Amino acid sequence: TYVNSSPSSVDGEKLVSCCKTVSRTEVNDPITGYWIQNYNAPCVRAVIFETEKGLFCSYHKQPWVRRKIQQFELARLSSTFLSLSTSTPTTTSLPSSPPSLTSTSTPYHYLLPLLSTLHQLLSSLSHLHPY
Repeated sequence: TYVNSSPSSVDGEKLVSCCKTVSRTEVNDPITGYWIQNYNAPCVRAVIFETEKGLFCSYHKQPWVRRKIQQFELARLSSTFLSLSTSTPTTTSLPSSPPSLTSTSTPYHYLLPLLSTLHQLLSSLSHLHPY
């Protein structure tokens, strides 16, 4: 069951299994997750933001919705990268090289796949932006 229990925050929808209505009011609580709900009557198309106070059904074409998703994904990827960058680099021998040559694997090798993932995510979210 999805519940928005905070009367002082965004007008939310109490849900049994899906969003049947959406709010246009910006979610100001820290977002801990989100997902996109597609239309399937009686469920409406919505972006559902998860916060510590509950779940919020948001209108997907509101300009702030895409911004919040981007901020959430950037923070998530940044924290992943930071946790990788604080780990100790490992040194491994290259299989096709003489034993004296080594390759140092640094956390920065993980940056390109993370940026690629972020780019793909933002591209897939382009349909949420009102044109």
